[in-house]
Amino acid sequence: MPHGPNRIHEIQKGEMVVNMKRYAVGLLLVFVGSLLTVPALARIDWISYDSVLGWHTTTILEGGSYLSICPNTNRAVGGLYAARTDGGIDSIYWDAGTSKWTAAPIIRGTTYADICVSAYNVCPFGTRADGTGIDQVTYNGVQWVTASLVSGNFRSVGSVTDPGKSGCNAAFAAGGAAWVNYFGGWTTSTLLNAPTYADLCGDGNGTGQFYAARADGGIDWGHWPWTSTPLVNGNYVSVARNTSNAYQSSTGLYAARPGAVDWIHWPSAEIGWTATTLVTGADYIDICDDGTDDPVTHAVGNGTLYGLVYSDPVIPGGISDLKLVADGQPADVIGTVSAAWPDFFYVEDTDRTSGLRVEKTGYLATVGDAVEVTGSMATLESGERYIAANGVAPSAGTVLAPVFMTNKALGGTDFGNPSAGQGQIGVKDGTGLNNIGLFVKTCGKVSSTAGLDTIYIDDGSGVNLEAFDPLGFVGYSVLTGDYVQVTGISGCKKSGTDTVRRLLLVGY
Repeated sequence: MPHGPNRIHEIQKGEMVVNMKRYAVGLLLVFVGSLLTVPALARIDWISYDSVLGWHTTTILEGGSYLSICPNTNRAVGGLYAARTDGGIDSIYWDAGTSKWTAAPIIRGTTYADICVSAYNVCPFGTRADGTGIDQVTYNGVQWVTASLVSGNFRSVGSVTDPGKSGCNAAFAAGGAAWVNYFGGWTTSTLLNAPTYADLCGDGNGTGQFYAARADGGIDWGHWPWTSTPLVNGNYVSVARNTSNAYQSSTGLYAARPGAVDWIHWPSAEIGWTATTLVTGADYIDICDDGTDDPVTHAVGNGTLYGLVYSDPVIPGGISDLKLVADGQPADVIGTVSAAWPDFFYVEDTDRTSGLRVEKTGYLATVGDAVEVTGSMATLESGERYIAANGVAPSAGTVLAPVFMTNKALGGTDFGNPSAGQGQIGVKDGTGLNNIGLFVKTCGKVSSTAGLDTIYIDDGSGVNLEAFDPLGFVGYSVLTGDYVQVTGISGCKKSGTDTVRRLLLVGY
């Protein structure tokens, strides 16, 4: 449902501006290219109703960069799918282990301008952003795979709510709509030749009919015998089913416009189709239903929905820039895994200029992998900055070599304005550039040990360096008086009120 073709993000005066105007489909690749250069961070909200708050929004995920969302109708997982600007699809779900919403990659590769699921099809359909056709992404019991269904230049895909019908509805970029279905092979059956639609969703009546946001901002009902009936005019960019009374035409639909989400419904014959505002404040670029209704039993759902919006600030792509972002702000960074332990790892720029800690419970990264990490910035009690990750997307990469440093050079001076929570604190008597988080190498004589997890190294630079082994093995193989060459992460710890050097041992 997001209409990548309708959303062009332009870089103006150093920040990403969301332009909600409807541009030509051909500009989509310019849009995607801009996002990859300066990633705009997405926010996903849950839009719901209760008797106390009325209709309201709850942010469930911040970070990542997405073009479209659709419900995950697999009730064992729940949540939703999100199509990434850099290619592939994430699963957004509630992690009971961490009591947080999280993003997990299901597939990487093709960029999809719009995605949807339909009736029995719990796996997403997607219209390719390059305008070459429609895919379905499925799970084969071992991994997620992509199957090309039909070719053609499509603008949007929408759910087919008839449980007896396969596939999805799709809007042609040139105008009109089709049913993409399977009859001994995947085929395209044209339903309408006009108008041009920006977004589609199922009408909830179980008939395969649909609602659509027109490219001019109005909303139509596409129905059998196939014709297009205008419902309301406006400035709408996305539509979503109302699952609270599925398969009853009076329930209408939800529709997003700049600054608000409306309920489009038919109160009476005297009033006709009308728009009732539910929530205001956010410029949602895509909305989708909650996927809780049952297409087989016709059991009603929760009637809630999800909304995708881009949030400020836009985070620069480098790790050193990310360290300037305050705690709690969204983070999205790409780098190489330089060191890894259970539940945390370090990611480093490929030019080895900056490194950063990443914490994600239950995740064990692979050293050398290229990863995109999404989450929010935070600070350890030691003063070290890190990303509290809600998503990690790995791919093949190259193992980085450590940077050789003397003990005295480790840690370095303050970077940014750490007293204001923006930057990385340096160490007591630090010299040179801040290098906390960087994969390094040093050498010297073991001056003493403390238990099995800590040794102290004297390299003659005037600093007796504490080197800590998180796995607790160094004391078995290294003794006082040994000369050692070690690799590890340049870190820090608190000693009273001072921040002092500490090497996190990787190899020795």
